[in-house]
Amino acid sequence: MTGSYHIDVSTLAFGLLGDRNWGQVDVSLVGKWLNSRRIEQLPGLGTYNCKGLFGLACGQPTPSWRHNMRFTWLSPGGSTTVSANWRYFGSAGLSSNTTNPFLQGDPVQINASIPAFSYLDLAVTWKWHEVELRGGVNNVFDKDPPAIAAGLLSSFGNGNTYPGVYDPMGRMLFVGATVSF
Repeated sequence: MTGSYHIDVSTLAFGLLGDRNWGQVDVSLVGKWLNSRRIEQLPGLGTYNCKGLFGLACGQPTPSWRHNMRFTWLSPGGSTTVSANWRYFGSAGLSSNTTNPFLQGDPVQINASIPAFSYLDLAVTWKWHEVELRGGVNNVFDKDPPAIAAGLLSSFGNGNTYPGVYDPMGRMLFVGATVSF
């Protein structure tokens, strides 16, 4: 599911803040809803569904829903942008705790599920003549990834988490500049 919407802020501000141009706001959503993730180890042997699961048989977490939702304000004239991005990953359960005979194992209480995770990222750009400056913060609230017991990690796990899904670096600041001549 994807979508992008453009809102002219001057239209929203009219009547509340006077008749002034306040720029534009863009809202975009890129989401993924997983219907199923069926795996068949060998033809004719049977299948199992790893939707919403993680673990030795299913690998890294495959939540039913995940998305990036970005709000961007563009100043009048386009010299400045400010954006906020919400990264969301739905919850996932441990594959060996299911009732599927292909996945079922001894019940494990530790890391039986990973709760839903959200991250907030902020970014700003500013253009002046031939110079563009940019900077921002990823994982603004410095949210730690879920710690997974080493025996439950599949080959995609590293450092007691799944770095392909969750943010293992913590808060990260970035800056950059581009000069055209």
